[in-house]
Amino acid sequence: SARGSEPDSSSSVGAGSLMRVRAWPRSLPRRQRLSRALSAVAGGPVAELLLPRVHTALSRDIGATPGQRLVVSVSGGCDSVALLHLLLALQPRWRLRLHVLHFNHGLRPESGDEEAFVHALAERHSLPVHVR
Repeated sequence: SARGSEPDSSSSVGAGSLMRVRAWPRSLPRRQRLSRALSAVAGGPVAELLLPRVHTALSRDIGATPGQRLVVSVSGGCDSVALLHLLLALQPRWRLRLHVLHFNHGLRPESGDEEAFVHALAERHSLPVHVR
């Protein structure tokens, strides 16, 4: 893909794709660049390694059942956003009814931006979002 644009959805995602992700315009807020990078990785080799583990955790460790409501706490950091993307990838198989929960403790100046990012992320995937 061209510099400053998103990777093609038909291309494979690997180190080269991640390098293209870094080329996205710096004018995009950091969290928006992070979200796009995680979305690009969600269908790639990292997800291929993690999806079976998340599937096992859902069935064996959590005891989730198909169609169950699952509340995912999302801080806006890369770990919780990656988990949300992995659960979204498993959503059709599990028929999960995902909800996003965000705690805004208001302890840092960027707390409001993080809340807005999580809210927009949930809305982008048509997920209910709850902020406390």
